[in-house]
Amino acid sequence: MSDGKPKLCANCGKLMGVVDECPYCGADNRKLGMRLKRAAGDGGAGASVTATFIGVNLLFFAAALLVGGAKPAGGGMEVLGADPEVLFRIGLQNNAAIDAGQWWRIITPIFLHMGLMHVVFNSYVLWWGGRLVEEDIGSRLMLLTYLSAGILGFIASYFAGIGGAGASGAVSGMIGFVLVRRRLVDGHFNHPITRTAIMYTVLTALLGLAVAVNDVAHGVGWLSGAGMAALLTKVNLGRRGAVALMLATWATTGVTIVAALFMTVSLFNGGPGDFTASIDCFIGPVQTVTLNKRVEARDVDKARACLREQASLESPANRARQQALEGLDALTRARDAGDTGGVQRGRDAVREAYEAWAAWAKEAGARYRRPKPLKSSP
Repeated sequence: MSDGKPKLCANCGKLMGVVDECPYCGADNRKLGMRLKRAAGDGGAGASVTATFIGVNLLFFAAALLVGGAKPAGGGMEVLGADPEVLFRIGLQNNAAIDAGQWWRIITPIFLHMGLMHVVFNSYVLWWGGRLVEEDIGSRLMLLTYLSAGILGFIASYFAGIGGAGASGAVSGMIGFVLVRRRLVDGHFNHPITRTAIMYTVLTALLGLAVAVNDVAHGVGWLSGAGMAALLTKVNLGRRGAVALMLATWATTGVTIVAALFMTVSLFNGGPGDFTASIDCFIGPVQTVTLNKRVEARDVDKARACLREQASLESPANRARQQALEGLDALTRARDAGDTGGVQRGRDAVREAYEAWAAWAKEAGARYRRPKPLKSSP
């Protein structure tokens, strides 16, 4: 029954007067989904969040191809794949790196894809399911459903010892939501949308049997979306429940933004290739200077050259590099002046720099690990 006050339709955003059923789009504003939209201030039809997620997925995939170049087909969903090192640097899930402190790799893989077919398939299914969810419960709750399904899928993957990337846990959440929501509303499986959701569920399961994909992310993401559908359909949340969902949406969105910021900052700390070059330099020419009893000019020059070519890494490595360069310069000046004691002090400075670098490299290695071929999570 209407409360007698004119209001906007929560579905299309038009002024519908005092009635509960919108004369423009036919939406029944007494239903829970409509009440949640109104409580969230999320009126108006559209698929803005769905389109945004698809755009972000395609943008990151295109950027990875532009930076690292396309790789040959790797089988499964890795046709025209991106460079694994580039994907690693922009947030691929790598459990050793997560253990070493890069927690954001639980979230950023939602927006990364291993190959062309991977991103195309996920985008296609997201366009189908995301729009249905967004039109049903609104953009903000669709965002919560999508992100929570993706994050929970990668958390489960972490504990299962699986790495990789892909929006598939989040996309599976859309499929699970649509299927369960329609089944609970209709009371049967005969609705065309329900049948399509069943088809996608079966297709995803068969895909997991046919190629190497992350079935854990798929399953947990699907269950997360299905659970959200059951919550919104069967539980009388009321105003407090709607507010709690909005707070959860803001928290999830905030964590995702912070993860993106941490990933961006990490880009300035070098990548796996830079770490490998640092190893080659310190364990090669730099260590040679510290071990040989006689300081050869060619060894000092080689050490100085490779250090100067080093890319920026984490702060301890950068300090060790600078200390080693200063030690080599001091050693060279002392040698030219015939100062034996100065030569030894220079070597000691280089040795201290090497030891500081070695301690850092042992601790930081996991954060720079070049990933092995990993399972995608389409």
